[in-house]
Amino acid sequence: MMLIKNNLSSVFLSICALSMLSGCANFLDVKVTRFHSLPNPNLPPKLEANKVDSTQLVKNKPNLPVFNGQHFGMVKAINQIEDLEFKSFARLIASELTHLGLIEGEPHDFLIDFSITTPAHVGERMQPYNIPYSRMSCFRDVYGNPNCLPFTSYQTNYYPVKYTFYTNELNLFVMDAKTNQRIWQGRAEAVSNDAPNVRDLLPYLTRAALTHFPGPSGVSETIRFNLDQK
Repeated sequence: MMLIKNNLSSVFLSICALSMLSGCANFLDVKVTRFHSLPNPNLPPKLEANKVDSTQLVKNKPNLPVFNGQHFGMVKAINQIEDLEFKSFARLIASELTHLGLIEGEPHDFLIDFSITTPAHVGERMQPYNIPYSRMSCFRDVYGNPNCLPFTSYQTNYYPVKYTFYTNELNLFVMDAKTNQRIWQGRAEAVSNDAPNVRDLLPYLTRAALTHFPGPSGVSETIRFNLDQK
């Protein structure tokens, strides 16, 4: 069931990540955390590193299929069956799941659930400002006479400025259709600084959550996307 809620979640991304959607950077960092009890057939060596360079992930498919033709279905609440926004989100997530070797259809081997949150946060940064001050500069001319002239210099100080940013968060769940037990869950977070931006970020959030599926359990890592790659 897709839930839109505003619960505070912790996210620690760089200042450039906060402003990258307004043009100061050409990459997107997505923080990913996963929990599961599955083996890791696609786990690359040294994945324990904090940052994985995934600049080609939106352009290319994941490395290898994990599944072999098992079927899945999207969980839908009554009020979501005809919701066009939910359908568009579900289609995108379902498309990414097919790259893992799954097929959408019945009979279901797995059920897929997801939720989206866009909480607002208030951050603080230091803003520089200059304070002018005057002083005298004295020197002697060729006859040894002192000459003093005033000049203005500047001292840089800083003051705190509060700003609002948003965490765009996708929570994705895979359940065993026979037992209704959750076997995998992943959370992907990215930041926007003007307004919630799930619609544009969802392809990146989904691909990041499924990178090297099922991924290391209980480990947070950062997946970086190069936005210059077409």
